Amino acid sequence: MESLTDEELACLRRLGHGPTDAQQACSQGVLDRLVITGLVEQQPLLVLPVQPQRYGYQLTPAGRALLAAAEET
Repeated sequence: MESLTDEELACLRRLGHGPTDAQQACSQGVLDRLVITGLVEQQPLLVLPVQPQRYGYQLTPAGRALLAAAEET
């Protein structure tokens, strides 16, 4: 199993429970690391003029498999 920090694993667990505001669930640094490792994917949300871009996050199949393996131990 890929080595994750406690904070990364907690973020995966929060995202694994369904839609949530990822910005509140996890720090941006943790989200970025999980996206880079392919465990989480980032999707742009509704774009509004003059508003900063917002993203939604969800587990990838690899993220779901790693989370399932972590829950079994």
